Amino acid sequence: MSFFDSDNDFDKMTQYDTKSIEADCIRCGLLNKCKSPQMYVTGKGEKKCLIIGEASGKDEDNQGEQWVGRVGQYFRQKINKLGLDLDRDFFKINAIGCFPGDDAKENDSAFRAPSRDEIKCCRPMITKAIREFKPEFVWLMGSAAIESFTGTFFSDFKVSTWRGYCIPDQHYGVYVLPMFHPSAAAREKTPAHITSVFDRDLKHAVHCLSKKPALQIDHSKRIDCLYDIDEVINLLDTFINEPPEYLFFDYEANALKPMLPGFKIISISLAESEELAYSFPYEYRDHFTAMEKAEIRKRMKLILECEVSKKINQNVGFEYLLSAVHEGWYTQNVHHCTMIGSHILDTRPGITSLDFQTYKNFGVRPYNEHIKPLLKSRKGTHFNDIERLSLKDLLHYGSLDSHFGIRLYFQQMIEFESRKPQLYRSYKDLMLEGILDFTEMTMNGININEDHYVQAEKEMEKKIVGHKQAFLGYKYAKMFEKRYGRQFDFSDSKDAHVLFHNIIAKDLNIDMKGETKTAKGDASTGKGALAVIDDVHEVKLYQQIKMEQKVVNTYIAAFRREVINGKIHPSFHLHTARSLRGSSSDPNFQNIPEHDKKSMEICKGGIIPSKGWQILDWDFSGIEVGTGCFYHKDPNMIKYVTDKRTDMHRDAACSVCKLPVKEMTNDIKFHCGKNGWVFPQFYGEYYGNCAKVMWRESKKLKTASGIWLRDHFIKKGIGTYGAFINHCEEFEKEFWNERFKVYDGWKDKVNQDYIKTGFINTLFGFELGGVLGRNDCSNHGIQGTAFHLLLWTIIEVNKIRREKEWKTKSIGQIHDNGVEDLYPPETNKVISTIYQTGTQEIRKAFKWINIPLEIKFSITEVDGNWAEKKEIEKDELEEILKSEQVL
Repeated sequence: MSFFDSDNDFDKMTQYDTKSIEADCIRCGLLNKCKSPQMYVTGKGEKKCLIIGEASGKDEDNQGEQWVGRVGQYFRQKINKLGLDLDRDFFKINAIGCFPGDDAKENDSAFRAPSRDEIKCCRPMITKAIREFKPEFVWLMGSAAIESFTGTFFSDFKVSTWRGYCIPDQHYGVYVLPMFHPSAAAREKTPAHITSVFDRDLKHAVHCLSKKPALQIDHSKRIDCLYDIDEVINLLDTFINEPPEYLFFDYEANALKPMLPGFKIISISLAESEELAYSFPYEYRDHFTAMEKAEIRKRMKLILECEVSKKINQNVGFEYLLSAVHEGWYTQNVHHCTMIGSHILDTRPGITSLDFQTYKNFGVRPYNEHIKPLLKSRKGTHFNDIERLSLKDLLHYGSLDSHFGIRLYFQQMIEFESRKPQLYRSYKDLMLEGILDFTEMTMNGININEDHYVQAEKEMEKKIVGHKQAFLGYKYAKMFEKRYGRQFDFSDSKDAHVLFHNIIAKDLNIDMKGETKTAKGDASTGKGALAVIDDVHEVKLYQQIKMEQKVVNTYIAAFRREVINGKIHPSFHLHTARSLRGSSSDPNFQNIPEHDKKSMEICKGGIIPSKGWQILDWDFSGIEVGTGCFYHKDPNMIKYVTDKRTDMHRDAACSVCKLPVKEMTNDIKFHCGKNGWVFPQFYGEYYGNCAKVMWRESKKLKTASGIWLRDHFIKKGIGTYGAFINHCEEFEKEFWNERFKVYDGWKDKVNQDYIKTGFINTLFGFELGGVLGRNDCSNHGIQGTAFHLLLWTIIEVNKIRREKEWKTKSIGQIHDNGVEDLYPPETNKVISTIYQTGTQEIRKAFKWINIPLEIKFSITEVDGNWAEKKEIEKDELEEILKSEQVL
C-alpha cells in the first residue's frame, strides 16, 4: 500500500493543489472523511459579493454545494425576501472546504463546528478565492468565517464583537460585513433578541451592496517623522504661535504609571488634521541632550496648557496622567476621548482599542504586530522594552497612532451629530468630565501599610500549609490517595472534580448532575455547586483554602506589586462595561472582598489615610432598586422603597417560607428574602434557581421559635425539593403578576423596544446596544443609570472641592461608593456637601428622580485602617447636616 490509502486520495490532494498550494490538507485530514472534499466557490456573484460560511453540513456534503440543507433553505428564504437570489447574486464558499462532521449521524447532529487548526489549514483557499473572484463585498457568516478572515491580525472572533459593521478592508479593497451565521437564527428556540439582530444585520448588509468600491489610501504619505531638534522646535513653535483648532496628541512610554522611578516618555506624536501627523523622540535613549529636551519640555507645556486648542486623545486619562505627573503639564481644554467615544457610540465590550477602531472605520489592519512584544511589561517589572525599537519604527508607529486618532475623532463627531443631542451632552458632561476626575483619583493615590500585607501574607501562607495538611488526613482525601496512588493535588481542578463528584457525592448517595456547570460544560467545583455537600470536612476546608489562596495570590499580591512610594494608584475606567458603569485595574480597587469578614479585614486592613487623617466612605444606599423606580414607576415598589414601615425582603421571605411575621429571623429574611429571592428575581433569575439556593440554605435555618425551617416546610406540605420548586413557581407568578405587575409590564416593553430597534435608551440619553438578552435589557439601563448618578455627584462635589480648596482628596470609587482621604477639620463640610449634592441638588438636575435618595457614611478613626470603619449613625449624621445648614 502506498503512502495514500488509494489513488482517489492522491487525486483529491492533487486537485486541491490547483486551488491553493499553501493549504495544509494533509495535516487537516478532513479531505479523506467526506464525500465532497475541497468544496470551492459556487454561484454567479452578479452583486460582486462573496459569502463565507462556516462549513458544509451533511446535505451540502452529499450534494456538493453550499447552503442546500435546512439552514441553507432558511437563509435562501431570507435572501429572497430581500429581493436577491443566493445562487445568482453571490459567490459562496465556506471557511473550511470539507464536511467536518460525522457522516454516520443524522441531520444537524452530524455537524460539528470547525476547529481552529482546520480553519487555519483552509485559510489559503479563502485567500485564493478572494483574489481570483475579486468581490467588492465579503459577508462573514458566523465566528468560523470571522476567524478565517481576521485570524492573522485579530484574536477575538466572537460574532457579538464584529456583527453589524461594514468595514472598508484596505488589504483586499473590499467591504467586510460580519454577522451571525443563519443557524443562530434558524433554531426553533432561538429568542427574538437574536433573530431580530440577524434580520437587522442582513438588511444592513444588503443595503451596503449599493456602496461604491472601497477606496485604498496610502497612509504612509500622511505622516512626518522628525529626528532633528531644529525640526521639532520649528513644529512646536508653529503650534504655539498659531494654535490649531484641534490637537490630537499621543505618548509612547516605557511604563503605564508615571509615578514609577525610571519612568520616561519615549516619544510624542501630534496631529491637527487628517492631512499630516508628526512624531518625534523625547526621552528616547540619548537621542537628545538634556538642554534639547528642556527646549521641548517648555514648548509642550505651552501647547498643552493653551486654552485655544481643543485637545483630543485616544485615552484621555492616560495622556493627562502622564503629562501632569511626569512633566507638570496640566492639559487645558480637554475636548474628546476617542476611546470613551467609541464606547458611548457602541457599548459592546472589547472594541475601544485604536487597533480595532482603525480597522473597523478605515479598514487598516493593525500596524504594530511586529512591535507588540516590546510594548508589554517585562515579567516581574512594570517596564516594557519600547526603547529596543529602532527610532524609525518607533516614530512611524507613533505618528500613525495620531493620524488615525484624529481621523477617528472626526468620524465620531459625524456619528454623534447623527444621533440624539442628549447622547453627546451626556458623553461630555458625565463621561469626559468623569474620566478626568477618575484620573485625579489615580494621581492622588491610596496610602498603603506595606508591612501589614507582608505580615498578612506570611500568616496566611502558614495557615494554608496547615489546612492542606489537615485536609489530606481526612477520610475522603485518604480514599482519593488510596484509589489513585497519590495525594490530592490542590492546584488540579480535575482532582477536585473527582473528589467531590465521583467520591464524596457517590459515597453519600447525592445526585449532583443538576448542579452548576463550568463554561466548558463540566460539573463545577465552585461554592454554589458544592453547597449540597458543604457540611463535609473536606468541602469546608477546600473552600477555605481556595479563599485563602485568593487573598494571597490575587489581593495581597496586587497591592504589593502596585505599591509605589507607599501608595497604590489604581486606574479607574469608563470604557469597558456594557452598562456604562465604571471599572478599575492595576490593582482592581473594585474587587476587594466585602462579605467574607476575614478576607475583608486582611485586604482593607492595609489601606490607611494620610498621616493624621481619616478615610471617609460614602454609599448611595439601595441606589439600583431606587433607580429601577425611575424606569418602571411601579407603585408597590415605590411604596416599599419610600415607606420605612414596609419591608420587601421580609414579606418575600414570609411568602416563600409560609411563615408569619413573628416567626421571621434576620437569617431567614436574608437567605430566603433578600439574597434568595428578591435580588435574583429583580436581576432576572427564574424560580428554579432561586428554589435550589434557598432549599440548600433552609437546612441550616431556624424560625424565631427555634423550629428547623425544613421541619416547618414539612408541616406546610412542602417537605420535598420538588414540592418546594412547585411552591416557588406559584409564588413567582404572584410576585410578578400581582405584587409588581407594573414593573413586569415595563420589562416586557423594554425588551420589545430592543427587539424593534437594537438598543435600549437610558434616562441620561445613552443608547445601550450590542447583543442583549432579556435580563440585559431590563438590568443594564438601571445599573448604568445608578452609576451615573454616583458619577454626577462625584463630578459636582469635585467642582466644590476645587472652588473651596479643600485638603480632603477623592481617592476611589467602588460600585455605589465614593472614598475620601479626609482632612479631619473638614469632616462636617465634606459630609454635608456630599449629602446635599447627592440627595437634593441631584433631584433639581434630574426631574425624573421620583423617590428620595439616601447616602450613608462610614469613617475610620484618625490614622485608622479602612477595615475598621464605622457607620455614622443617623442621629450623628443629622447633627452634622444641621450644623452645616443642610437640614
